[in-house]
Amino acid sequence: MNAARPRAAVLVVLFGVLTAGCSGAGGAQDADRRTAAAVVSALRDRGVAAAAPAWCAPGSPGAPIAPGVVAPTFHDESLPGPQDPRRIADGAVVEVLATPEAAAARRRQIADQVRLAGEFGYDEGGQPLALEHTLVAGRVVLRVAPDVRGERLAAYRAGVQEATGGADRGPPPSWGTVECLT
Repeated sequence: MNAARPRAAVLVVLFGVLTAGCSGAGGAQDADRRTAAAVVSALRDRGVAAAAPAWCAPGSPGAPIAPGVVAPTFHDESLPGPQDPRRIADGAVVEVLATPEAAAARRRQIADQVRLAGEFGYDEGGQPLALEHTLVAGRVVLRVAPDVRGERLAAYRAGVQEATGGADRGPPPSWGTVECLT
């Protein structure tokens, strides 16, 4: 077992306790959080080593710009190297948008950011941006690390498709909040 994992889990739980009830989210945002949590759960059910999930803080560099978008992030323990759950390069980010059209527009926006980063070496926010897999299912955008390939990428694709099928998995989890990076 990764020695850093227990510390990360304790920090996520501690941060979750400290920030519980601070957002005032309810209604649609709770439903979006349940959808996002269902995606993470479905990925785990398919063997994705999704560890240390946390909610992206609004306004952080890697968080979606659109207001009200719910976005948990996690790191994939099967990827090599240092693990930083705030970076897509180390795992994935689940973005739940208002409509399927908004999710398709987000996919186009990410493709444009990658194109700009390729031309200039960074995105419009000044952040280096690596290629990533962008999977869309309904109103969910799953942004996956570029090192995830083959059968593992198929597990991500199947998990997001399964989770967006409409099953309600209860109340949203009380994961902590982190400043997400690109």
